[in-house]
Amino acid sequence: MKFDADSVLPFPQDVVFRAYRDDLHRAVAYMPNVTSIDVKSEEEVEPGVRKYFKVWTAGGDIPASLRTFLAEGVLRWDDIAVWSEKTWASEWDIRTHLFPEAVQCSGQTVIVSLGPERTRVEMHGALSIEYKKIASLPELVARPLVRTAESYLTRQITANLASTSDAITRLLRERS
Repeated sequence: MKFDADSVLPFPQDVVFRAYRDDLHRAVAYMPNVTSIDVKSEEEVEPGVRKYFKVWTAGGDIPASLRTFLAEGVLRWDDIAVWSEKTWASEWDIRTHLFPEAVQCSGQTVIVSLGPERTRVEMHGALSIEYKKIASLPELVARPLVRTAESYLTRQITANLASTSDAITRLLRERS
């Protein structure tokens, strides 16, 4: 399933870019569906290009049909992102802690200048779950469960992307 979330922030492109790249973990206080973002590593792979490894932990409601299989605390994922100052963009890959062999999620964040004090953040990605790679579930159960999970996770991701922009805006306003 594909997902998109675009937003406009009232700050210059370079400020927004650096906030997303370097300070996202500081904006967690303003994210209703995220309880933590832990920066595990950061490296400059070449001038102007940085690679980050972060572990996110989500909160929020889990649909009743999924609660049987998931506990509230297992909604964690690894975020591997490469940010380029040359393109004002990031390519990212998400690896879930639950069923990592079955879940694929990747995308791109592009930071676009709309003028000296306005920036659009464009986030696009795709999520898929391969039920055949969830060995512990019979196909009769797995197929509808995966559809529910994909739908739920896509809604959560889209909401989280939108709330991330709100959180970055609040963080940057606090700094101003």
